[in-house]
Amino acid sequence: MKPNLKSSKHQLHPHSIKYLNLGHPWIIKDTFTEKFNPEADFIISSEFVLLNDPEHNRIKARLWQKTNQSEQEVAKNFEAELVKRIVVALKKRQGLPFHNERENFFWIFSEADFLPGLQLLSLNKNLIISFYAYYWKKYEDIIVKVIQNELPNHTSLWIQYRSENQSKQTPPKFISGKQEPIFLIEEFGLKYNIEIGNAYDFGIYTDMASIRKQMGRELFAQKSVLNLFSYTGAFTLQAMKYGAKHVASVDSSSVILSVLEKNLATNFSDISTHQSVCKKAEAVLRDYAKNKTIFDTIICDPPSAFYDGKKRKSVKDFYQEKLMELFDITAKNGNLIVFCNTHTFSEDNFVQLIKKILGSKPFKIKTSYRLGEDCLPLKNFPEGNYLKGICIQKN
Repeated sequence: MKPNLKSSKHQLHPHSIKYLNLGHPWIIKDTFTEKFNPEADFIISSEFVLLNDPEHNRIKARLWQKTNQSEQEVAKNFEAELVKRIVVALKKRQGLPFHNERENFFWIFSEADFLPGLQLLSLNKNLIISFYAYYWKKYEDIIVKVIQNELPNHTSLWIQYRSENQSKQTPPKFISGKQEPIFLIEEFGLKYNIEIGNAYDFGIYTDMASIRKQMGRELFAQKSVLNLFSYTGAFTLQAMKYGAKHVASVDSSSVILSVLEKNLATNFSDISTHQSVCKKAEAVLRDYAKNKTIFDTIICDPPSAFYDGKKRKSVKDFYQEKLMELFDITAKNGNLIVFCNTHTFSEDNFVQLIKKILGSKPFKIKTSYRLGEDCLPLKNFPEGNYLKGICIQKN
């Protein structure tokens, strides 16, 4: 059913107008947003049309278009514009090289495709629509219909409402097609076991695929490798593929490690060079320091926020407390690869933090890793560049 669209005129904070003109698409909660009509679909201000999102704790509206159209024209043209943007995003990715390299990629990547808060992920022939902005719930039927028409060869379609509140996060729900929630996908010659529907996540982080592509043989061949916060083992599988002499995968969840081990068994007949370690990262680092265990390559990809058993900590807290320990167990001429997965901490700030913590230690920053290929961030939108990594070489 076509929704009955409503708009409401409101003033924006001068800083919001400035950033909108620079290309930043978000309106963050402030004294002006408190006056937004919660019943409105659109917020109209000057020449900006914003999609209203009163349910979101922080992002209260997102840029839809800069236009001088009347409220009536905006509402009348909205569905056609939505369909057009979806089709453009899909056509942009058709025929690109990564289709031949991996079966997991984004057809739609939110603000980067001018579809704020909307993503479409492909896992083999399974599609997952993700709503990061709650107003898309009203337009679910339209979005589903367009995707079904444009991508008729998919096996199944799922939808997921992504929440910033972890306690409210829910698994994807099945929408249409043939429901096969357990299947394999292939990425760069490696196979991954995927399960949709039983958990919030489903076994692989697709936004890191282009980064994994960059991390090749030189980091792993004949190397001892530590994969800290290993999740289901994408970096572990790469290390094994390129001939690492020993790989330790550390995660505090035995359930996650069981999926990692299933992935290993799917890809390799001999996994004797691999060790699963089910412990918190802090405890493992103490053990390695005590035993003077050294690794040639260390990959550390902590969650943006986590509970250490005593209090909630940020990724910044983790590196302030543990980066020196990681550096100490890195071999001379070895590589320490650290990731930061949050839009609240910029790439420049991350680099400066690393340099400040390591101080006069002998190191150089060898490589930087960023989002790429199917999920390039929008220019002048640092929050969209949430994923960043740094390869530190110990001299």
